[in-house]
Amino acid sequence: MTTLIDVPAGPLIVIGAAAAICAVGLALLRVEIALLAYVALEPFGGYLKSGSSAAVKAIGALVFVAWLLRVLSRGGRIRLGHPVVRAAVALFVVLLVSTVAHPNGGPGLQVLTRYLSYLGVLVVLIDAMHDRPRPRTVAAVYVVACAVASVFALVSFFRGSLRAGGPIGDP
Repeated sequence: MTTLIDVPAGPLIVIGAAAAICAVGLALLRVEIALLAYVALEPFGGYLKSGSSAAVKAIGALVFVAWLLRVLSRGGRIRLGHPVVRAAVALFVVLLVSTVAHPNGGPGLQVLTRYLSYLGVLVVLIDAMHDRPRPRTVAAVYVVACAVASVFALVSFFRGSLRAGGPIGDP
């Protein structure tokens, strides 16, 4: 009888990769799943960035692509008239102008792309809220994710960390 521990690493990597591909495919087909995954993973951004600095941006890009596929499937209708979206676009224009007026190289471009990622997810969230997921569901997913992140923080604190930081780089 073979247990999971006896299985060589190769098949586990293939199984993990297949599961990841299935999850990405499902997220692309259902933008609400991609949004909820983004919201659930956001409190763990520090852990994700330690693995890859582009991990959070990749998840944001996945949300945006899933939304674009939804927009194309419903005939190209986009609902961007919400005041929050207008304010976010205005903020991004200010950031873009300030980056162009005072270019500070790589760090300025990183901040600009990070805010562009957040703006993209915000636009998707506002547009998708007309259908699904409901705001209460999004809030519940975020609260549960934050509670799980706090457990990670407490575990790291009791293991000898000076502060209960968990997945947050600088609490």
